[in-house]
Amino acid sequence: MPKKRRGNAGGGAAGASDADGEPAVQPFVDGGKYEPRFPPRPPSADDVAAVQAVRDELGDKVPRSYTDTDVLRFVHARPGDVAAAAELLENEIEHWRAHPLPPSAVIEAYAIRQWRGLILLPHLDKYGRAVFYVRSRVHNPNRRKLDEGMAHFVELLNQGVAKMDADRRNAQQFVFLFNLKGWGLKNRDTDFLNESITQLQDLYPNRLSLVFMCYPPWFMTAVYNVASHWMDDTTRRKINFLPAADNPCDHIVPHIFDSDEFVPTGLGGKWPEPELRFDLAWPDDGGGGGGGWFS
Repeated sequence: MPKKRRGNAGGGAAGASDADGEPAVQPFVDGGKYEPRFPPRPPSADDVAAVQAVRDELGDKVPRSYTDTDVLRFVHARPGDVAAAAELLENEIEHWRAHPLPPSAVIEAYAIRQWRGLILLPHLDKYGRAVFYVRSRVHNPNRRKLDEGMAHFVELLNQGVAKMDADRRNAQQFVFLFNLKGWGLKNRDTDFLNESITQLQDLYPNRLSLVFMCYPPWFMTAVYNVASHWMDDTTRRKINFLPAADNPCDHIVPHIFDSDEFVPTGLGGKWPEPELRFDLAWPDDGGGGGGGWFS
C-alpha cells in the first residue's frame, strides 16, 4: 500500500489561489465576503488530459463507479502532479476496500445515541453545496466509539455527495456550520477532531468550501490553534470565526442561503432543527449538556 499522504480538503496546493491571485473564499474580516466563485468552471483541456493520465497510471485499480468528475477532484487537489494525484486517489480506493462502512443500521444507531449532534441539512445552499450543521455542545467524548463515529461522519459526507450529484449545479463541495453555544472543555475530543480532519482531507480532497464557527467561546482560539496543525493553509483560509455577539443568521443569509427559512433555529433562522436530549447524551449531569465551559 502506498505511503499515506496528507490530503487537501480545500483543494490545490497549500496557499493556492485563483488565477487572479485572490483566494477562492475570503476569510471573515469586518464584514468580508464569503462567496467562492460558483458555478464551478468547466474542465479545461489540461484537466481532461490530467484525468486521463491518472486513469492510465492506475489502470484497472480505478473502479467503474469513479467518474471523470470524481478523478478531477484528485487532479485539483494535486495540481500539476499526476503521480501525486494518482497516489491520493489510490489511497482512497484502498481505504474503502480495507475499511468498508458498517451496515446502515449500525450507523443509524450511533447517530441516535449521539442525539443528532451532526446533521446534514435537507436542503442544499444557494450554490448547490451540501450543508452540515454541527451542534458541538452535545458531543460526549466518554460515550463515543471512534470507529463508529467516523463511520457516521463518512456516511453523512457520502449522503451529501449523493445529494449534490443529483443537483444540476454540480457544486461538489461542503459547507459546515458549527453551533458552539454551550460548548466547553468537557466536550473537547482531540482524537475525534484529528481523525475527522484526516478523513476529510484524505478521502474527500477538494470538497471543503467553507466553515462558519458560530458563537465561539473566548478560549476557542487556543483549541483551534492546536487543531490547525493538522490542516493545510488552503483549508485554514476557509474557516471563519463569526463574532460571538453576532446573530449567525445575518452572515449565513445571503452568503449561504437566500432566506432564513433554511437556517437552523439554533443559528437564528427558522428551520426547525431536531430536538436534543441532553438527559440522554449526558446522563450523569442532570441534563446540563456541556456541563459548563470549565467543567
